[in-house]
Amino acid sequence: MRSIFAFILIFAVVFGTISNQRISVPLKINDKQQLFFTVKYGEKQCQVDLIPAINFCSNVITEPSQVADQCGSVYIGENNFVKSRDYSAKFQLGNTQTNLQFSVPNGSQSMFYGAQELCFGFQNYAEQQNTLIELFQSGQLTEERFYVGLNNAQTSSASAGYLDIGAANESQIKAGSDFVKLSTSTGESQYSTNSNRNLNYGSQKLQGGSIVFFSLDSPFTQLSIFAFQDLLSAFSQQGVEYTYLPDQDYAVYLNSIEQLQNITLGLVAQDGSAYNVTLTSQQYTKQLNNSQYQLLIVPQFYTNSITLGYPVFESYYVGFDLPHRQILIVEKAQQNTFEA
Repeated sequence: MRSIFAFILIFAVVFGTISNQRISVPLKINDKQQLFFTVKYGEKQCQVDLIPAINFCSNVITEPSQVADQCGSVYIGENNFVKSRDYSAKFQLGNTQTNLQFSVPNGSQSMFYGAQELCFGFQNYAEQQNTLIELFQSGQLTEERFYVGLNNAQTSSASAGYLDIGAANESQIKAGSDFVKLSTSTGESQYSTNSNRNLNYGSQKLQGGSIVFFSLDSPFTQLSIFAFQDLLSAFSQQGVEYTYLPDQDYAVYLNSIEQLQNITLGLVAQDGSAYNVTLTSQQYTKQLNNSQYQLLIVPQFYTNSITLGYPVFESYYVGFDLPHRQILIVEKAQQNTFEA
């Protein structure tokens, strides 16, 4: 009987440890305004900056294959599908060491040439390497999920936030709040949800799209050209002074953001209810060195979608569930520092 209780106790301890597995990786912002993290890999623990990719992706480090060899990576073989050499290496992710496979493109003809990324997106082909799947299959995770929360989306010198792989970091969730599972848009090749088309600037309605994506690549929110034009019209009606340069990537510059109002977007939860996401003026603009502000909203053409730039992760802690291809969202706790 004692042995049975001992086994149950050991099992409970082990299961409790496993069920709370989380790999927390600090995120920074590079000169291209992309979120990235720094890892070490191979027996030599070579350092490299990688992008967390969630679109069509694979684990890729674009460098001469000799570098991967010198860093102590193990050569697996040729990957004819993506035209690359495949390797396996020990990666240092946060405080965790784990073995991952990655590709080194053979040249510019490679499908992923130029990429420096670990993939957390959908695996559509067996030849793609995927960090979540590899960590799950090796027993490092109990859930193929990752979460993003940012504390400061406008700094490149300090940690902007964290990428939490596996279990959520409860300290990032606003007290009394719970994750909401968002509806899943079918037929999309990346994480997406549906919108009820309720898109507003203050009390003024803008023309909303029906599909919503979250971006880890850019601080810019992308709206339809019609919603973008509606927004500029609202600025004019308010007397907000701005400079619009359509021939320079549709850039908009403002002298002040004091008059600007919040932008709200209605998302559709899995149960059909509405979940409203709010972007403040500080999140959809960026102050420049000349004291002007750049509007972090750009138009997109011939599409019925909206892409939220990564400043949204300052207010919301967002999870991405790979097996269910689903997004989870909750209000984020506001704090000065992150608890890894």
